[in-house]
Amino acid sequence: MPRRSRKLLLALSLCAVLGAAAAPRLSTAGPLPRVSMPSGGAPYAPTEVLVRFRPGTSAAAIAQTLAAEGAQAQTNPALAKLGYTLLSVPEGQVVATLQALSRNPAVEKAQPNYLLTVADAATPDRKLADTIPTDPDWSAQYGPAHIQGPQVWDILTGTTAVVIGILDTGVDLAHPDLAGKIWHNGGEMGPDGQGGDKSTNGVDDDGNGYSDDWQGWDFTSSVMGDNSPQDVHGHGTHVAGIAGAETNNGVGIAGMNWNAPLLAVRVLDDGGSGTDGEVAAGIVYATDMGATIINLSLGALFTDPTYGTALEDAVNYAYNQGVLVVAAAGNYGAAGVLYPAKFEHALAVAATNVFDAHPSYSGFGPEVDVAAPGGNNTPSDGIYSTYYNGSHTYAVLSGTSMATPHVAAVAALLAALPQFDTPDKLRVALESTALDLGAPGRDPYYGYGLIQAYAAALFDAANATPTPTPSPTATTPPLVNYSLYTSDLCGASVAYTWESATAGANTDITDDEGSALTALPFTFYFNGQPKTSARITANGYLSFSDAGTTYINTPIPSAAGASDFAAPFWDDLDPSKGGGVYTLAAGSAPDRRFIVEWNGVPRWNHSGSLTFQAVLYEGTNNLMFQYQALSANTADIASGSSATVGIEFGAGLGGVQHSYNTANSVHARLALLFSPEGNPEPVCGPTPTPVTYLIFPFMGR
Repeated sequence: MPRRSRKLLLALSLCAVLGAAAAPRLSTAGPLPRVSMPSGGAPYAPTEVLVRFRPGTSAAAIAQTLAAEGAQAQTNPALAKLGYTLLSVPEGQVVATLQALSRNPAVEKAQPNYLLTVADAATPDRKLADTIPTDPDWSAQYGPAHIQGPQVWDILTGTTAVVIGILDTGVDLAHPDLAGKIWHNGGEMGPDGQGGDKSTNGVDDDGNGYSDDWQGWDFTSSVMGDNSPQDVHGHGTHVAGIAGAETNNGVGIAGMNWNAPLLAVRVLDDGGSGTDGEVAAGIVYATDMGATIINLSLGALFTDPTYGTALEDAVNYAYNQGVLVVAAAGNYGAAGVLYPAKFEHALAVAATNVFDAHPSYSGFGPEVDVAAPGGNNTPSDGIYSTYYNGSHTYAVLSGTSMATPHVAAVAALLAALPQFDTPDKLRVALESTALDLGAPGRDPYYGYGLIQAYAAALFDAANATPTPTPSPTATTPPLVNYSLYTSDLCGASVAYTWESATAGANTDITDDEGSALTALPFTFYFNGQPKTSARITANGYLSFSDAGTTYINTPIPSAAGASDFAAPFWDDLDPSKGGGVYTLAAGSAPDRRFIVEWNGVPRWNHSGSLTFQAVLYEGTNNLMFQYQALSANTADIASGSSATVGIEFGAGLGGVQHSYNTANSVHARLALLFSPEGNPEPVCGPTPTPVTYLIFPFMGR
């Protein structure tokens, strides 16, 4: 899948609130509007703004505001309950409109209509599975067995009274493993049980604002949407099967929840993209139609505070109506949990692989609540589920999108029991009985741990007084001061001495986001900490934490992005389009060298090739970056205008940055030397580059 489609696009077809009664004249006194301006690179719809007017604002005042901004209001009954209006504004006028609204005393909140996408970018990997007596592909599913599925099914398989809302790219409504589980709206169904005349009469028979919504709703097709939440992308169908495929039906797979109806709400389009407005509207709709659990395998990584307030208001709306919202932590493979998972009233889910370990793609941070099986996208370690690709089929996908419906389905199992009658009680049961993984207690990679369905079902919610394990603070190693020297300034003292690694080992990194975990030939001390392996990534850096392979480069230091890394040229590189990544162990102990070389690798969607390397030195623990040949279709790309160059310790604990998105910061035959304190200094002295150390402790909510 093309990279840019991975950026989660959640959109709200926001509703208008234009019918308020006349109110006293507004003055300029009072609190300023809360207006979110675009920042941090978060994408948004170019002609849409979400606004919430203050209670009591007259229709005349609203109309005057719209006229002044050349905006038109769109209506949606679901978003109207949140008090939001979706404004259509002229192309390119989003920022100007928000600036004007920030000065308008009639406005309470305003924001761009941010874009989000599915939380995963995995490519389906079709798989044949062994056959067993019940669901023939049960042997292809490792997920349920790792979270006590077979044990809990001895005592609990769910109830039709608990509905799971699947807010995604839709659901394949005719899939033979899902058709019998699709939720139907009794208020829009005829006597034949399949909708009958009520499903096609164009009348809102149940008065909920949506005509003929007998099997859910599609919020993506227009401002109001339509009544066909059929999936054509595949992602939503895969999610739905994990949560609740038909079980013991002699077809396909077993769903984690055998009986809960699946409420199909399409909030992401054919490409897996949507907006704040569409997702917020879907949350309200699913809540109003009786969902007990809402699954959100989608999100966006915004930079605070540019997240969508409308989306948070929708999550809070569901929570206040007694609905548990379960959301994916995200697949950025770095510190930073996606919104809406990051919101207080969403249960944030990270992924585990077949070894119950943290996969490198899974996002992490203090907001992670629990973990569940998400796979690694291979036939032996992936999540096998229902899929739609023009036909009713099955596929292997991996990601936090796949972990999330495991949790949603278990929550729906618990919700069938009277003692778990609130979102908070469900959350406490899931967290208190989770299998602790990683650091003792709650940690940013697994939260409270891997969910355990059977233990959660036996949890004594009435008498238990659980004390949540405090979130651990980040372990802060003693920060070692590094000096940065360049061959430009130091000449022979820091000489460019290229030693090719192409005669060594090929890492076989040939995928756009590929990586390889490689053992080091000697113990290398990085920030004074011993390192025996490194994850080499396609994107021009190597990480000592195995914490991800994200292509989105960040400044140094930063709690977001990659962690504990050395980055000679961290950019959006793509070895699938050419070149290769090689390693070479050279020299003899105690003066060995380990070379990682990116040879002829182009930048994603740019021509040309980049050849550079990182060299780790035994004994001195120096790091050398060298650049042999850099070319691209634009010179500034090759010279570092979209790259991070430097080293960072831990999850943004500190680091030394040579450059961040700076043209002419690197060039052919350049050498950069990062040397820890205590080593002899070159006669030239260090490059006058400021070295910044910051501490980002992991904090609990």
